[in-house]
Order: sequence, then C-alpha cells, then structure tokens
Amino acid sequence: MVGVDQSKEMLKHFQRKFPNIETKLGNLLAIPYLESRFDFVVTSFAFHHLTDEQKVLAIHEMRRVLKPHGRSCITDLMLTEKQQEAIEREDLYYPSLSGLLHLFDELGYLTKHQQINELLHIVYAVPIR
Repeated sequence: MVGVDQSKEMLKHFQRKFPNIETKLGNLLAIPYLESRFDFVVTSFAFHHLTDEQKVLAIHEMRRVLKPHGRSCITDLMLTEKQQEAIEREDLYYPSLSGLLHLFDELGYLTKHQQINELLHIVYAVPIR
C-alpha cells in the first residue's frame, strides 16, 4: 500500500498516522510508479478538481499502474443527470455520474456504482479488455 498526494502537508499528515506506509509526491495525472504495479487504485475527493479532459487522462493513468484486471475506485462528489440539468456552471467540475460510467464502458471496464448521499458516489471499475 502506498499513498500519493500533490500536497506535501497532506503527505506529512498521512505519514504521522501511518508511518510504515510509503508515500510519494504526485497526482492523478502523473502517478509516480511504473506500469502494472498495483492491484487496486483508489482516489477520494480529488476527481471533482479535474477538468473533463483531465478526468479522461486520470483514468488512463490509473489503468497504467494497475495490474491486468486490477480494480479502480473513485469516491467523489458526482452529479446525476437531473442534478446536472439544474446546475449549469462552468466553474463546477463535479463529474457527471452517467458520463463517468459511459467513459469507463467505452474504455472496456465493467463498473458498479453506489450512491451514498445526494452528491457522494462510489464507482468501482475493473478493465475487462
């Protein structure tokens, strides 16, 4: 298990809580590990900070570091189609849940989704091809 964050302060906080776990400075667009290293990649509350183009790049980067048939998990604030229609702001990057599920499908993933509350969702994804 490793922790990756673009904030040195968050890494210090993590290291205080979990001193035996390796940490590295990095982000979803440049995960600082070689290909096929991990069985499971998790991101929480980072995806909504990315533009739509960066979200696509992040999914590719997560897949790059996954072993074949490794799993991805995205936990974040996401908008349903109904919420998206009600909120039309260009500065709001919350992922579209249906758009994210469609993107995973196009990239050859099998997905499962769980809604925790109005905005919080968990998407599990496994590449099948």
